[in-house]
Amino acid sequence: MTSKSKRASLTDPITGGILLVICVVTIFTVMTFWGEFKTQMTTEVADSSANATIIYDMEQMTEYYSWFDWGLPAILVGLMITSLLFALMSGASFIYSIISIIVWAVCMLVSYIFHEIFINFAAYFPVISANYPIITFLMENINIVMLIWVVLISVVMFFQNRGGSGLKSQAKAESNYLTGRA
Repeated sequence: MTSKSKRASLTDPITGGILLVICVVTIFTVMTFWGEFKTQMTTEVADSSANATIIYDMEQMTEYYSWFDWGLPAILVGLMITSLLFALMSGASFIYSIISIIVWAVCMLVSYIFHEIFINFAAYFPVISANYPIITFLMENINIVMLIWVVLISVVMFFQNRGGSGLKSQAKAESNYLTGRA
């Protein structure tokens, strides 16, 4: 008995978008706190004998934090690959394509909301936004990213449906062909 999951992953771009917005808000907030902490700490240790070491360490940590700018695209690519693999495993019927059009519309609406949240949030943190150009670019174009994501998932799901429902049906058909069963 095989289970045919038709849920697939059309809503993954919406969930992924929520995750990206949460990550960006967290990064911006943490980096704002870090900038304030670094400024205050530099002032406090100005007369200390360990001043040079503390300032050097804080500069090194600030440099390490710049890798957050590359982390968000890595998360996005990982989520897209995972969604496409799950879509490849499931397949979908023609009736499901009507639902996918509705999901596309919802996805575009939600991506516009994410875009507006980011634009308003970035306006409060212009220095942080300028320090993270990749994150800023992705979030300013989140509607295009989410559209590409949902289109790729839909294409994979609906083209996978030829001759069966997903990779499991194709593997079974190939197995039957190789063993001589009809």
